[in-house]
Amino acid sequence: MPLDKNRHETWFKRNMMFIVTIPLVIGIHWGWLKLQQDPTLVDPKYRRNLPYYDMYQIAKKYFTGESAEPLPEKREDKEIFKD
Repeated sequence: MPLDKNRHETWFKRNMMFIVTIPLVIGIHWGWLKLQQDPTLVDPKYRRNLPYYDMYQIAKKYFTGESAEPLPEKREDKEIFKD
């Protein structure tokens, strides 16, 4: 069965958004984790989980009624940048 170049070209043109977007989203999340793990950039007491993990904890608590791991308290940016 010979390869149909036109068929593959059409598929790539039709799915280009997904081909670009999915690796981009993965790269952004990986970058967030790497920045959070660098002690020179983020003090360990101010580290945060990925937002998806926090949303999972909230949903788990809401739907199951079980006590989920508490989320970090809200903090003001002013605390982070105090001299």
